[in-house]
Amino acid sequence: GDLADDARREHLIEARLHALASEWGDALLPVGPYRERGALALRGRETAALVDALDESHAALALMVGQARHVAPFREQVALWTERLAVVGDTLELWSGVQATWLYLEPIFEAGDIGRQLPRETARFRQADTSWARLMGEAADARNIVTFCVSSEWLRPLLAQLRVQLDQCQQ
Repeated sequence: GDLADDARREHLIEARLHALASEWGDALLPVGPYRERGALALRGRETAALVDALDESHAALALMVGQARHVAPFREQVALWTERLAVVGDTLELWSGVQATWLYLEPIFEAGDIGRQLPRETARFRQADTSWARLMGEAADARNIVTFCVSSEWLRPLLAQLRVQLDQCQQ
């Protein structure tokens, strides 16, 4: 009857949470090479796949929350994963935007001619470029995307600062 059905539904939620924890416990940051400069970019295809996986995980967590009676024993875990994955999603979105601007500007400022014409913007770009390279080095060493995005309190402020610096270089 009802008791067996409740137990089965709770077991399904528990199993889905374990699968989700396992999937994200193995999720790596897709850092790849950029020209001859080393590991300086998130790889596009893998990043897009991560965004799709985030959407699927969010949908699965929302379904769990919708089963109010059965999710009760796992409410804290569901809330924790919802928050963690929201942070990863927001961070990846910001990171991808910053990367797109950096990828656009890097060849322009590395060409050399611009440096003589726009010394202030070139100095600003070089500063942002140094921070970008340091960030990507940390990301390449970090391995797990959830741990890196959630526990690196400096990450989102740095990305926001880089976005401002790079936007100023574009003007």
